[in-house]
Amino acid sequence: GEEYVSVIREGFANRWIDVYENKGKATAGAVGVLNVYADGVVSNLTSGTVKGQGVYLRVGSGPYGDGTINQYGGEVYHNSNLGCLIGAWGGTGRWNVCSGGVATVLCDVYVGGAETNNLVAFGPGTLPDSGRGNGGPGFAAAYPVDALSTGTLNVEDGTFTTTSNLMVSALGTGTVRMGPKASRIEAKDVTLNGGSTVVFRFAPESTGTIAASGKLTVAEGTKLVLDFTDYVRGKRASFPLFTFAEREGDFTDVEIVGEEPMDGRLKKEGNRYRYVVPHGYTLMLR
Repeated sequence: GEEYVSVIREGFANRWIDVYENKGKATAGAVGVLNVYADGVVSNLTSGTVKGQGVYLRVGSGPYGDGTINQYGGEVYHNSNLGCLIGAWGGTGRWNVCSGGVATVLCDVYVGGAETNNLVAFGPGTLPDSGRGNGGPGFAAAYPVDALSTGTLNVEDGTFTTTSNLMVSALGTGTVRMGPKASRIEAKDVTLNGGSTVVFRFAPESTGTIAASGKLTVAEGTKLVLDFTDYVRGKRASFPLFTFAEREGDFTDVEIVGEEPMDGRLKKEGNRYRYVVPHGYTLMLR
């Protein structure tokens, strides 16, 4: 519509997009890697390509799409009300937030596929008007609408924030990895569908937290992985994992990687999950 077209026109007129790479701007193909360093501020990324506002942010879309965002510090800011797709339409997408990076997304975020009735695509062709797509114009016609996708959101050291909702494994498999350094994901509602995997990697100073200001939904088939490979024995600790206003469902599939601390427990306390190591050890093994 005119609302989105006018934003694209403004982007071209005000040089949001450059033909060649420039300071704070970089490009990559649909199969490619986009690196955002500490001095780079990127407005919008689509399949690894910088574009103007008012478009989908797609990282690895289509049956041959394999896209990665490696964010080493810096800021990524995506301003659109359409959607952020990390792995879509059969593609494989990865977004890595490291080295104190800050990612801010003003739309719903899908890790591992998106609900077809939320898809909007651009270009020639049409989406099938079968009640599953929107029947409007789009290049997705050549792709299987229900193609399984693979998406990974890895927050190793930084913050990933969406002002809307985070959905994992809508149509495909999605993985969210947190830590082992300070890491945080913030969203309104967080929905973990069947096939989702959430990994928390523990270290002495870990502060990995997924914070839902609204509802945390944990569907059957969701796996929670607690990785103690980098954990140092002999330290009291309380690791906040999830905070939420309300919750539906529970983690029934919990996998331990590495040596779990003695007496360590996954606890549900009011509006949060946390992992608690209640006391230190007097004997250190080296």
